[in-house]
Amino acid sequence: MIGMVDYSSVIDVLRSPYYVDRTGCFSTFGDWEHVTLLGCEGTGSSLFLRTFACYLDKEADSVDAFRYLDIGKSESFSRCVNAFKVLYLDFSDFGAETFEDALGYLAMKMMEAYRLHYRDLVPDEKDSCYSFNSYGTALDIIEGIVSEDDLRGSLRSLVSSLRGYESYRKKGVKLALLIDNMVRLETVSAKWGYYPKMKEFLKRFIVQDVYKYTDIFLQISDIAEERYDCYLGRNITLRWFSAMDYDMMDSTYREIAVGEGKYPFECKLGVLDDTAWDEVVRRGRILVAKERIRDRLSERSHEKEMKALYAEELPLEVSRCSRNFGVRIKTLPKGTPAYEKMNALLRELHTKFYPDFRQGDIYKFLQKLQMDVPVIKSESELEKILEDLPGGNPYWEKGSVNPTHGVWMQVMYSVADKDKQTYPGVSENVKAYAFVKDGDPEDLFVGSLRYLLSHAKHCFAAKLGYFSRSDQMCFWLSEDDFIFLEEFFRPHFPSMEASLPFVAYKGKLGISKEFSGFDDSHNATVAHILSDYLKRVSAPDYVDMEKMVGEYVGKWNGDIYEDSRYGSFREQSALSLIVMLDSFDAILENGGQLGSDSFLLRGGSMWTVLSRSRCWADVGKNYRKMLSGEYF
Repeated sequence: MIGMVDYSSVIDVLRSPYYVDRTGCFSTFGDWEHVTLLGCEGTGSSLFLRTFACYLDKEADSVDAFRYLDIGKSESFSRCVNAFKVLYLDFSDFGAETFEDALGYLAMKMMEAYRLHYRDLVPDEKDSCYSFNSYGTALDIIEGIVSEDDLRGSLRSLVSSLRGYESYRKKGVKLALLIDNMVRLETVSAKWGYYPKMKEFLKRFIVQDVYKYTDIFLQISDIAEERYDCYLGRNITLRWFSAMDYDMMDSTYREIAVGEGKYPFECKLGVLDDTAWDEVVRRGRILVAKERIRDRLSERSHEKEMKALYAEELPLEVSRCSRNFGVRIKTLPKGTPAYEKMNALLRELHTKFYPDFRQGDIYKFLQKLQMDVPVIKSESELEKILEDLPGGNPYWEKGSVNPTHGVWMQVMYSVADKDKQTYPGVSENVKAYAFVKDGDPEDLFVGSLRYLLSHAKHCFAAKLGYFSRSDQMCFWLSEDDFIFLEEFFRPHFPSMEASLPFVAYKGKLGISKEFSGFDDSHNATVAHILSDYLKRVSAPDYVDMEKMVGEYVGKWNGDIYEDSRYGSFREQSALSLIVMLDSFDAILENGGQLGSDSFLLRGGSMWTVLSRSRCWADVGKNYRKMLSGEYF
């Protein structure tokens, strides 16, 4: 046995004459990076996960065992087999009846994991290339005397250290995190009545960094429905398409499968059954072929319907709150100093990021993210300050703080009267950015929240970046309360910068809206548009802002609906389109400044209409529902 998985027994199963080869999907999981498989109970999924660990783990020595299986034929085989450091966690035996017992169980699991990877966590004193600042917490976990706070951050710390940006990345070692049934922590806690405590614990235990630090993340769940919270951000969720019952390896049945993904054909035949295996395979392939033809015809019919829907114009009765309502062709003021400045920035991006143009790299560049310039001095101290800011003010509840461990310190303040309660992160509210060039951002952030608590009347939220960035502070607040944010920051404008090049400003406050659904955020959408456009420009001299915006408008209008490369643009809403185009207008025509009558500064239900509309036909339909008082 190596670590928590007995690889020798897994290899014995692989070499069994009754083993049904399903290893072909291993390369798929590697491509998707972060995957959850749901509805796996009774399908042999735990053995499947152990088999995947045996394939990946550099300690397993399993090349020969997989060489002649389906995965051995994959192009990724040589670079993936036994090439990863694997962290394997099994929560399938969780059954604690109290929260205290649950913490003891988790402490034991993390103790086992930390002991297994002891050398990575507490290296030799001569080795100074590890990211652990202190080994004391790691030793406490290894000895089983961990505090609840340290236990909350133990998984992130372990994954961060195993990933080892200063060590393993240079050596080329990759990390895979495999989890068996983490959802049991939620289902069992719900059964015994301590789910709220477990939910709060998991918000810190399974933060986004846990999977961001991994090259492959795969978890399996015996829950078929998505009934419980997911703490993994954009983690891809797949259905368990077919039974992977490797444990049924007796002399009674053998299993055969034809097809893969959404086209499985399976059957079980008795060993003494007279039916020829070749005939079963032949029938299966015919059924799979028919399913694929039926699906393709259905897809073509759907594409035709959707192209017709996207081709519809915006109905005339819709109130034009912005000149970009219904836009199908967007013209820009070419030749102006503002236009040429923007073109120069696009050319700089093309030169800097050629030939990859990764969205994430462009996003970080535009944010001017400086990971070596910390802003938050003490996470725990700031969290306590933010929680207690409302003080004895009966209008407000205690602050709800969510530190995301290294990315943002987020806080929301709710009014005590539940009848007046609203959620701040809605499209009707203003989303504002603030960046301080000089001074202490942490003090300014706390001061702004204290001022809002003294003047605002609606629920609001805010966040402060852990490190220096162009959107250092972010606020979500109502149209009525934005004036108070502006009042607070106006005396500080001389020490602030309007440094986000694709965001319009009101003074020194960047203005946007909260995007919804698949839209992501303002800055992420900008990076998406830039990345997609620059990939198709052969040289910086051919860069043109108007062409880029024209392509974006065309994609949103479904002009190239059938092209799957632009599928993500079809998921964006009219809200994101209007926000981007209105921002471009302000940047290119008004020196980057918004007038007080700008649609971006206004609230109202029209933003709800836009956020729930995929095309101009949808806008018209939802607008009529809004006027009639119908829910949409």
